[in-house]
Amino acid sequence: MPLTLPRSYRTVTAGLLALGVFLSVNSLGVAAQETKNAAETPKANTENPSEAAKTVVQRESIPFPTHRQLTTKLRSGTSRTVRNGVIGEKEVVYRVFTREDGVELRREIVSSRVTKPAKPETIEEGDKPVLMAFSRGVLASRGGFSERSSARMVIMRGTWYDPYNCGGSGSGRTATGIKAGYGVVAVDPKFIKLGSRLFIEGYGYAVAGDTGGAIKGNRIDLGVDSPKDVSRFNIKNWQHLQVHILN
Repeated sequence: MPLTLPRSYRTVTAGLLALGVFLSVNSLGVAAQETKNAAETPKANTENPSEAAKTVVQRESIPFPTHRQLTTKLRSGTSRTVRNGVIGEKEVVYRVFTREDGVELRREIVSSRVTKPAKPETIEEGDKPVLMAFSRGVLASRGGFSERSSARMVIMRGTWYDPYNCGGSGSGRTATGIKAGYGVVAVDPKFIKLGSRLFIEGYGYAVAGDTGGAIKGNRIDLGVDSPKDVSRFNIKNWQHLQVHILN
């Protein structure tokens, strides 16, 4: 004979079952939330409990290299940029260790990959002899290394000037009457005799063909055809120019 439970007993049983399902679902939700929070929180360093570690991804630039090559298309002492360099980029993954208050202690590289290769810069440097006119003759600047190595070398402080700012006249002519410009420099005649052939490191061959009121002692004023030419000179220190007196 089937067993029939009283209605009140069946109601209590159903209620208990519903409560059990509710508690089970609620516990699953709490566990999921705890899992999510654990993924977002930096992991503690087991070796040093006072530290926390996290992973950081950064994009960093890669500097481009510079390639230099000689050319006879440019005068000695000048240069030009044939191709501009392009900065590259890389993606670096770091493991960052911080204190409990968030202050970074150190970081370690986990991995690195190039996302954009750097492209080199190409610069041509002049290797062409310069012919410089002085008075009635022509001074050929074909002296090689042996000529410069046997010359007298002095250290001078340098400046530059263009043809239309020489002597204050604006005529483009030097104190000796020759045309100013690249290859003609102003000196103190008591320090370097006018007409002397020179080789100036980073500038090239020149002739001492001009003077100036402010050019005294070891001062030297380098002639240029245009102010734009100054950026092409390979002069790193204008206060320490190496000037070779060839005659």
